[in-house]
This record gives sequence, structure tokens and C-alpha cells, in this order.
Amino acid sequence: MTGRYAIRYRGTRRGRPVQGLLFGPGRAEVRARLRVAGISRVRVSIDAAATLSSWVRPGFDPLELEGFYNYLGRAIERGYARVPALSDAAEIVQDLRLRSAICVVRDLVQEGAALGRAMSAAGFPERDHRMMGAGEESGQLAATLEALAREVRREADLQRGLRRLLLSPSIVAFAAYVLAYCALVLLSPALGRVFADNERVLHLPGYARDYYDFVRGFNEHLGISSALYLGAGLATLAFVRSAACHALMERLVPGLARIAELGEMSQMWGAFSVMTRSGLGHASIARLLAAAARRTETRRRFRHFEQQCLLGVATDRAVERAGFPRYVVSGVRAACGAGALAEGTGDLAGRLALQVAILTQRAQVLVGAASAFLGALVVLGFAAITILPQMTTLLGSF
Repeated sequence: MTGRYAIRYRGTRRGRPVQGLLFGPGRAEVRARLRVAGISRVRVSIDAAATLSSWVRPGFDPLELEGFYNYLGRAIERGYARVPALSDAAEIVQDLRLRSAICVVRDLVQEGAALGRAMSAAGFPERDHRMMGAGEESGQLAATLEALAREVRREADLQRGLRRLLLSPSIVAFAAYVLAYCALVLLSPALGRVFADNERVLHLPGYARDYYDFVRGFNEHLGISSALYLGAGLATLAFVRSAACHALMERLVPGLARIAELGEMSQMWGAFSVMTRSGLGHASIARLLAAAARRTETRRRFRHFEQQCLLGVATDRAVERAGFPRYVVSGVRAACGAGALAEGTGDLAGRLALQVAILTQRAQVLVGAASAFLGALVVLGFAAITILPQMTTLLGSF
């Protein structure tokens, strides 16, 4: 789910009033989705609290999503009616976004819509609702849901490992950001006054005098200064989370590029395995994966793979011609040779995920050392403007 705004809607379907909550990039996109769902006379408004929550934690909660797919798959396998099963799932789920989406799916299915189309209107990821549609057509909906649940869990585990890699430097950076503001507003002004009252005795170095002049100006216009400080922090956070920053880090740190490539290949070929089991054609799968890819090179490869599939080229040859890494080509070729493409690509995704876990553990050691070094620099910088000027003056008096 890629929406940025939580939008509450009211309208009518077949003469009956309906209301709910959807997430999307804007009101126009949500209105279009509701029209596809057969809802007319739509009135929409942005829910500020839910929108803020979606900004802090975008997308569905992966553990809740896995549980929903598992529950629905088992319910369908046991012959339960879909509408009551969806109602029960909505009661169990705690994630507001997922609960709202399930309610939309339930209402549309109750009106006679296919599950895949209902999930599309509710804002589920394109990969997921396409697989649901293919699973319905092939009569393998329960198996498709269970396979998708396993893939969601594997992807969540992979992302969790990558987030742990960046946890310690993030904590150090945030602590430095908060402490720097506290120093500018609370500690440094007091020290500046002490140094000013004893300027005949304490001789500050040039950089320290410049710093305390900056502190004086910062506090003389505290409102504007604080707003600029907060804005700089938010801008830095937005840049760190952007694709441009990720690409820059991969260029500067080759090890991160390797982890990012293996991680995305694991996700992509795991999804390929699940969608192949659901009955989707390879060209359609390649198109969906190209749209879902985060890395430009991965996107280009899957687009080329789609073109090769449309030309009728064998899967293993198409993968090779698309320019995928050698380990992917070898894995797909082995799977095709064994006549088990879905199982083989699933095993390939698992092997790549294991490599990512190993590399991530090794990188955590280096990142921990770098975080300690960054923390030491912060302490040294603080000492340079507080303790060192006094020590320098004291030692110079002998």
C-alpha cells in the first residue's frame, strides 16, 4: 500500500449509504478507486490523525498482513463463506489501514465482486491482488494465499535485518541532533557568559569565539533559529530516506550495494515463485516486478525480461539476455532444467536471503565500530568548545 493520505469517504452503492477509510496519494485517486468499486455521490475528507500515523509507518503491518492471508487461506480451504471470513479478519486485525482495506474488500465481495478486483479497489499491493485474481481463476486461491503469506513473512524478516543494520548509527545521529540543540539553547549560553565575565583570564581560541558568537545570535532569534534547526533536521531525514541517498550510499560503500542487490533479488525472485504458482504468465509477472523494483538496474532487467518473454524466448535464456547476475541465471537455469521453475526460484530466493543475513551480520560489526567513532567525534567536538579552552588557558598560565 503506497498511499500517503488517510481519506474518509461517504457515498452510495446501489442506493445504500456506505462509508469507510482509504489510503491514497490524494483525493482524486481515492475518488477514482471508489468509482471503480461502484460507489457514487462520493464525499471525501482527509483524516489528519490517521494520515500522520501512515507517514510515521507507511504501508500495511507485515505481520498483520501475513496473519490475514493465512487466516483467509485456511478459511477458504475449509469451505467458509468469504464475507463472514473477511468480517472475522477485520475484527482481529489491529492495523487501522489493513482493517479499513479488509472492510472495503468485504463490502465489494458481498456485492458480487471478485476477490482480486476488490483487493485492487481497497489499495492492496498490485502483486497481491493480481495473484488473488489468478488464484481464483485457477482454483488455487487458498494455496495462493498461504504462499503469499510465507513470502510476506520472508520479506519482512529480510527488511528487519536491514533495518537493524542502520539502528545504531540512527540512534547516535538522533542523540547528537537533540544534544546539539540542548547545548545551543541551555549549556552554551551559560558557558558563554562565564567566558565573557572572565575574558581577561580565559583566552578562547578563534574557533571557540566564533562558536559562542554563533550561539549568541542563535538565542537572540530563538524562534526563527529553532524553526530552521527543526527544518534542517526534517530535510536531512527526508534525504536519508530518499532513493537518491540510498544510491549515493551504495556508490560510496560497495558492501551496502552488494547487500541491497542480493536483498532485492531475493524479494523479486521469491515473488516470482509465488506468482508462478498462482498461474500468472511470466511476461505479466515481469511487468509487475519491474514496477515494484526499487533499484533502477533491477527495473531495467525485468523490463528486458518481459520483452524476451513476449518474444517467446525460453525462460532461462530470457533471464540471461536480460542481464541478470550470474547467480540468478544459474539458479533459474537449474530450476528450468529440473522442470520445477516455481520451486527452484523459491529456493534461489531463500539462498539469497541467507547470504543477505550473513553479510548483514558482518556489516553490523563495522557499523557498530563506525557508530562508536561517530559518538567519540561528537564528544570531542563538545569538549573542544567547553572544556579544552579552559584547560588551554590553565596550562598556558604555567
